[in-house]
Amino acid sequence: MVEKIKLGSVEIYAPRQIVIEALKHVSSGSVLDIGSGFGRHSLFLADKGFVVTAIDTANEQLTVLRHKVSQLGLSMRVEKCDLRDFDSEDEQYDLILSLMVLHFLANRDEVLEAIQRMQEMTKVGGVNVVCAYIDKSQLDLRPYLLNSDELRKRYTGWDLLRYEELKGTDTNIDGPDKEKLIWRVEIIARKI
Repeated sequence: MVEKIKLGSVEIYAPRQIVIEALKHVSSGSVLDIGSGFGRHSLFLADKGFVVTAIDTANEQLTVLRHKVSQLGLSMRVEKCDLRDFDSEDEQYDLILSLMVLHFLANRDEVLEAIQRMQEMTKVGGVNVVCAYIDKSQLDLRPYLLNSDELRKRYTGWDLLRYEELKGTDTNIDGPDKEKLIWRVEIIARKI
């Protein structure tokens, strides 16, 4: 069960530990939250004073996010799009989050293009935080999963502040597949 926290009068899911860890490396500035969903990370970071842009393709989730932004009196750019359609207006970011969303892309080329675009949109000294499923997983999750060590290779030339391949089970599955292993990679990388 994911822990919840309160921001003012609004309850949200607590941010992933990797986001908390990333704040050791970037303490202010602009954030792009790719696949923001209901805004667990966007709201947390905006509440800490970051200038946040949240993008997602799910209308219902963005409606909830906009309502929470209003309730908290925060300022945040919220757009319905994915990274491929996002018009950054050539803006670069201090922090880019891509947390468990790359597997929604259709194929390897789209995943690699998304990673390249995130890197291009990151300021020198800025940080990318990426969590993604990898191909060691025992479940058929999506058409393309990153290969083991592939994300590390994509961040060659960056300062790798954290790189870890983790295994666990999927608590959202019932039945015989519940105990099959799900592998993910987590990376925090600074552009140099």
